[in-house]
Amino acid sequence: MSTKRANKSSVWDHMTKSGGNKVKCNVCAKEMIYAKSSSTTTMMYHLRTCHPSVFEDAKQAHPSQPSLSTFGVGPQRPCNDSRQEKITALLVKFIVANMLPLSLVENAEFGELMRFLEPNYKVPVRKTVQTRLDSMKGELAKKVQGEMESAPAVHLTTDLWTSVANDAYIGVTASYINDDWQLKACTLANKSMEERHTQANISSRLGDIAASWQLESKVKAVVHDGASNMKEVASANSWTDINCSAHKLHLAVTGMYRSCMHSNQMCSYTIWRPPVCRV
Repeated sequence: MSTKRANKSSVWDHMTKSGGNKVKCNVCAKEMIYAKSSSTTTMMYHLRTCHPSVFEDAKQAHPSQPSLSTFGVGPQRPCNDSRQEKITALLVKFIVANMLPLSLVENAEFGELMRFLEPNYKVPVRKTVQTRLDSMKGELAKKVQGEMESAPAVHLTTDLWTSVANDAYIGVTASYINDDWQLKACTLANKSMEERHTQANISSRLGDIAASWQLESKVKAVVHDGASNMKEVASANSWTDINCSAHKLHLAVTGMYRSCMHSNQMCSYTIWRPPVCRV
């Protein structure tokens, strides 16, 4: 059973239907045309312009319809400066922790997600994120440097690698024990190396990186692979050279495998096993 919708507008307190499609103002007896399918805008305009005091009384007696946000639709809270700053800091922390590209903030789907979660938040541009990363790097570098200053010794690990774009880089990692006897490892440098990868150039790079962290007197040993250009790169800086045992084991296994393949002592479907020593 359908029920007829009651006249809820405050305008009907001062208007009366006079039959047909007409209504009459109770204040000045003026008649106006009104259709059942139309709104009360014309009558409201009449009260506001011709009877402003009556209009104000009606407005106070019947408050306006509540906004959608009252019912949980749309943004529920403003994103003030402090909240904007907090979200940006968490966003940069998220990018660093997961090693994500800075282009994430320019991603259309990411922007759509943020607009849904926090409609009033303004996603920072890539340059802003880069500035924040530089600031975080400076703060973290001070913390790490303070820990290494109190450590009795620091050991380095280094290697050269080439990117997909065929650009050469040198990476240096430091290992040390902090005041709480916890083993720590952090990356000190990951820099482009355009010069020739000779023993002298690599040794010079290691010395410069150690000096930038004020570690010349604290470095005791450098771990590296067994490549010819890596030999004695630490000795040139008065440190101890340590060849990576995992790299040597890998070379020994692959060397033995290739030797066996060339001598036809095994087929390509046989898993190589080390020979048994018989006394």
